[in-house]
Amino acid sequence: MKGINIYLGVILVCCLVGIPAYSQPLAQNNIPIERISRLQCSGTAMPYAYQPRKQSAPPAGYSPFYINHVGRHGARYLSSASKITQVLKILHSAKQQNRLTARGAEIDSFLTELSVLSEDRWGELTALGKEEQRNIARRMITNYPAVFDPVRGDSMTIFSISTNVHRCIESMESFIAELKSLNPTLIIHSESGTKFDSILRFFDCNPAYNAYKERGGWENVYNSFVHQNSSVAQVQKSLFIPGFAVSNDSLIDFSNKLFQIYAILPDMDIEFPMEDIFPIQDARRFWENNNLRQYLLKGPSTIGQGLPVDIAAPLLEDFLITAQQAIETDGICADIRFAHAETLIPFAALLGIPQASARIDNLRQVAASWQDFGIAPMAANIQWIFYRNDSNEIIVKVLLNEQEVFLPVTSDIQPYYRWKELYTYYKRMVDALYQKDRIR
Repeated sequence: MKGINIYLGVILVCCLVGIPAYSQPLAQNNIPIERISRLQCSGTAMPYAYQPRKQSAPPAGYSPFYINHVGRHGARYLSSASKITQVLKILHSAKQQNRLTARGAEIDSFLTELSVLSEDRWGELTALGKEEQRNIARRMITNYPAVFDPVRGDSMTIFSISTNVHRCIESMESFIAELKSLNPTLIIHSESGTKFDSILRFFDCNPAYNAYKERGGWENVYNSFVHQNSSVAQVQKSLFIPGFAVSNDSLIDFSNKLFQIYAILPDMDIEFPMEDIFPIQDARRFWENNNLRQYLLKGPSTIGQGLPVDIAAPLLEDFLITAQQAIETDGICADIRFAHAETLIPFAALLGIPQASARIDNLRQVAASWQDFGIAPMAANIQWIFYRNDSNEIIVKVLLNEQEVFLPVTSDIQPYYRWKELYTYYKRMVDALYQKDRIR
């Protein structure tokens, strides 16, 4: 598509280290906008939706022995009271002017109740979030039983780390509890804390990226897009009686925030229909707004000049180090990590996973070519599955949300990659990125 290139940082690094960018045309799993469902319009708030697909068989003689994993926390409550407070402020203003419809009054009551329900739970993992993690852990053991086979004896150790955020810790606890319930012989070492921030919360640790978030020029572009793209007529008609004194800017902001609240309700297992307020065509527009924000802040946008993605280099380096340790040391069957969407989205792009790494110049085309719900829904995950044969030759396949993906590495056995070539490719990438002052 015109205006679309593969993530610039990956291509640049490929050129610097003298390795091919892509060995074949990359398959993307994007959905035509007119077919995006209401649930998918939740974007990164969408609950995890596992889709069983037949996995490619490894070459003859290879068996899995190790898994390297990073996952986003599961479904959660709203992160704070901020959105509800701002939406209620507009609704209360309409009520004071006697310009609130009956439907508006219903929304007012519902949001007040939702705020009470969420008290002391802001940002916490929900029951669904715990279930998502248990299910992923269960499938990991079911799909790769050889990795966790008790016959391996002492080769049954798992190292698990998490950020210091409680929903990530709870996600880790749910995940490893399921592993232990299915295989009590596993030895699992788990830790959480700020000492892992450089690996899992690099988006908080990088001064250049923090400066980009605060004054990087993306916000003006985003706000302009939102003002042109938002469809608020139905919101206004549904909730407010004509004559309500509210600016267009305030109405647009109100509508987007109300939609974001609506989008996260499935994570809390709350049913409160708003299809009358957000018809599917409008819902897709509000999703486009939120999707663009994710792209500009966390993805491979032109405006970001590679920075939001490059900062994931420490996590990629950790994957390389831990994998090599597992290969060289008997006793490690998995490394698992629990973090955030701000971790997963840049990491997927840095790896060159096709649906995560498209660089799009025309912001109107972002929604068609980069879709956040396919990259980082709740409980999103990236897994590297390692296989070896009797000659100790090692190959790897990579999964995004438990689905096989292609990588920008030459291979005659795709979607499997020879570890030596994969390691060399990504090690050179990390080394090249660390030459940039803004990464260290």
